[in-house]
Amino acid sequence: MKNKYIILLLGALALLIAGMPISHAHEPAQEKDPVNLTPDAQTQLIYNKIHKASGLEFKRPLYVQVDPDYNAWASLFSVTITTGGLNLIGQYPDLYKHQVAYIFGHELGHVLHKHLMSSASPLFNNKISRNNERQADWEGIRIMVDAGFDCHKAVKFEYIFAREYSGFQGPDGTHPDSLERAKSIEHYCNVYTTTGVMPAIIGVEK
Repeated sequence: MKNKYIILLLGALALLIAGMPISHAHEPAQEKDPVNLTPDAQTQLIYNKIHKASGLEFKRPLYVQVDPDYNAWASLFSVTITTGGLNLIGQYPDLYKHQVAYIFGHELGHVLHKHLMSSASPLFNNKISRNNERQADWEGIRIMVDAGFDCHKAVKFEYIFAREYSGFQGPDGTHPDSLERAKSIEHYCNVYTTTGVMPAIIGVEK
């Protein structure tokens, strides 16, 4: 029995260190030796503004991982975005800084709401994961607007991504459907920029 608890604790620690991939149904690249690059000045500046707006005291360093997938994630010790993610967003120059800001806000939303801890629980399941993603989407819009970015441009990119790049996970995936997420953040963006008050989170599963 003692060995069983040790195995569970080690598994939980591994999840915390790995972090939660938040980007549309992809897991972080499982490479033996991932290559992390220093962020360019623009990306680092966006991250600095978003981190300040998040209100988090401990500033996790930002890394750019060489990986063709569109992805980003937060861990206990860092925030990482992939070269594939930055390259895809870079195809839409007028949306670039706003979508990157939204992604960073989403990632820090996971940290703010302690989703890394919940993912280490033996009770964690895909429904909880989807609800965590919805909460991080909500937080991402709030943080990016507070940091001075245009959430309407992030919404535009999310619709492009949902319609042209993202596959449907099915009703029991780890993330909500990408089109559902785009519609939800569009609502948050419209309400928050009009009233200054964030609306309730949409689609939470009981």
